Amino acid sequence: MERKNTRVLVTGGAKRLGREIVRAFAGAGARVVIHCNSSEKEAAELLDEIGGISSGHMLVRADFSCPETVARFADTLPEDLSIVINNASLFIRKKAGEENFDEAYHQFAVNFFSPVELIKGLYRHSKMPELSAVCLLDGGCEHVPDDSFSYALSKQALTSAVKALAKQYAPRMRVNGVAAGPVFPPPGLEHLKMARTLSTLPMGKPVSASEIAEAVLFAAFSGSVTGSVINVDCGRSLE
Repeated sequence: MERKNTRVLVTGGAKRLGREIVRAFAGAGARVVIHCNSSEKEAAELLDEIGGISSGHMLVRADFSCPETVARFADTLPEDLSIVINNASLFIRKKAGEENFDEAYHQFAVNFFSPVELIKGLYRHSKMPELSAVCLLDGGCEHVPDDSFSYALSKQALTSAVKALAKQYAPRMRVNGVAAGPVFPPPGLEHLKMARTLSTLPMGKPVSASEIAEAVLFAAFSGSVTGSVINVDCGRSLE
């Protein structure tokens, strides 16, 4: 798959890891569709940074916690879209007995149902002969942590979906995952500097956001790779 002028959708692309992924694709010559929900200001600033509409990029907004919105959004994907990067995520740190139904449901909506619907929508609506999807996963969810029940289960379900969809949609579409380790502290906990988390990693340091973005580009464009999960996690998956 050619990198230059390829149309790419990056969900949750306005901030944090999504922003790095958008920059990486734009730097590779792709035309990027930046998706956001509430971060329109940051998304607009990023759109200007990478060259704006005149360079072939664009901005879209959708709330992926609502199933009807996801379905409608998937049905409006551009016919020239070749790649979907499922980066948008919802994380609520609660044990099973602490979270309510809405909290659990919304995490599954954002972390599992919306990525799957977008992959299905890409396959249905794109007119491009070769397609690719990459899902951002979490290597720390291989074993369900005590304090993030539905988040971990939703990411586990998406990991299984990557392999199932890769098999069902081959050879036209490739589906892969990139399992990222801790990159940034959770919002509101920046002052802790992830000290407790980093102490559990074999490499003992945060994962590079730019290296995760490079792995996403590799998975998106490499024609021989499908159904794979690439761990970029400073050894977290070795636990």
